[in-house]
Amino acid sequence: MHNSPAVKEADDSRELHVAKKTRALFKRLATAVVCLPLLVVFIIHGGIIAFTVLVTIAIMLGIRELYNMAAPDAGNWSILRISGFLAAALLPLAIFWHGTVPSAFPDCFYPLVVSVLVFISVVQVLKNSSQSLLNVTLTLLSFLYISWFLSHLIMLRILGPYFVISVLFVTWMSDTAAYLSGSFFGKHKLAARISPQKSVEGAIGAVVCSLITIFFVRIIFLGELISLTITDCVILGFLLGGMNILGDIVESAIKRNSHVRHSGNLVPGHGGILDVIDSLLFTAPAMYYYLKIFKLP
Repeated sequence: MHNSPAVKEADDSRELHVAKKTRALFKRLATAVVCLPLLVVFIIHGGIIAFTVLVTIAIMLGIRELYNMAAPDAGNWSILRISGFLAAALLPLAIFWHGTVPSAFPDCFYPLVVSVLVFISVVQVLKNSSQSLLNVTLTLLSFLYISWFLSHLIMLRILGPYFVISVLFVTWMSDTAAYLSGSFFGKHKLAARISPQKSVEGAIGAVVCSLITIFFVRIIFLGELISLTITDCVILGFLLGGMNILGDIVESAIKRNSHVRHSGNLVPGHGGILDVIDSLLFTAPAMYYYLKIFKLP
């Protein structure tokens, strides 16, 4: 019995899709194999100052990509971009200073950051252009979504390097599981209007992997630092898995509204820096606040 041309074409399309996904997966794995060991060594032995610099650089790159997507005509040296970069750079510095040198009048940094944001907003509104509201919104979004969320990695690093490694490991494993399960088993759309490629099966894979990985992290990385019960691990597994999915969907919505597929091309197999840290922007704060509220003084 011979297959019809339509069936054969569907089979060929499916095979091409699987082959494309497989190549992308190998690129992701190659990038991870090279970068992750170096990052782990850097987090453990690089010191808090160097780590703060690294996070600040990631914030700057992420904001640059956000501006390029949402306001490509603003210009590289527009007041919008310069002021946004300035405000975003002050925040990780303030968090580092407050967490490591609490006696060195750090409280002045927080009003300073807020003042910079207010100044930016006033300047944009006074321009009285049709883009004023967009510019203010974009500046605040870049500050809150990228700088504030990612700066929670510095807060975790102040607690200890293995807290950072733990949230990175859970996030990366969950993200990889979502990609694999969604690519090879995804049939039911999760958010079709935002990202047609996101599937319910991928989301389930992310949460299941997050649950499994958090127990591994509990034994390998956090066993001597903090007492995590089975209940803690289950809650954190669901929490981090859910935040992973949410972070992915939020960045997908930004890219869809900007009519781009990737935020950039900096990281092979991923795209831009925002494509790499999209889930981490949500899992890092979730991890930090759970630990601070329920487990740490």
